Amino acid sequence: MTNAVRRIHEIAEQLAPDRQQILLEIAEGLSGTSRFFDTMTANQLGILDGAIAEAERDDGVPAAEVEARLRKIAPSREA
Repeated sequence: MTNAVRRIHEIAEQLAPDRQQILLEIAEGLSGTSRFFDTMTANQLGILDGAIAEAERDDGVPAAEVEARLRKIAPSREA
């Protein structure tokens, strides 16, 4: 038994049965496909491949501009 599994078991023992069921459902979900890329459609993978190729050619938007756009969308709370 790994340390993580042992710790989850210890936590589960302290939970009410309904909470144990929720923990089990979460664990089962995590045990499935673990990589986001495994769940992508062929179209999404094609878009990703195109974006990677663009970045490798250095044809994309400069990093500073991307950061500026992201700050407009989601301003930092640290500012």
